Amino acid sequence: MRNTDKIAIQAAADFMNFCNGASKSQMEAFAVEVTSDHRTIQQTAFTTMMRCVQNWAEMEHNGRYDERNRMTCISSKQIACQLDVNTNPQAPLFDNGELLGLPYI
Repeated sequence: MRNTDKIAIQAAADFMNFCNGASKSQMEAFAVEVTSDHRTIQQTAFTTMMRCVQNWAEMEHNGRYDERNRMTCISSKQIACQLDVNTNPQAPLFDNGELLGLPYI
């Protein structure tokens, strides 16, 4: 496993640990901090989050969810469909479920 993969896996574990015990005010503080960072980093963060949405949408499509994450998967499927270039050419973020590249400036 590459070192970059280890960093990504640890970052995901840290984020999920935060989510596991975060209060509503902590989640809001997290969101404010992320959306206040450098705009290029915000774009990268958004792309990362949309990759999660893509994965959850695929889980919904394949029936790989249960009641604990049902709304996440169903909502992700709706987001992906709404932002698909084939259903909404004005806001193309996905193309047949595949995340399109977002500009990196």
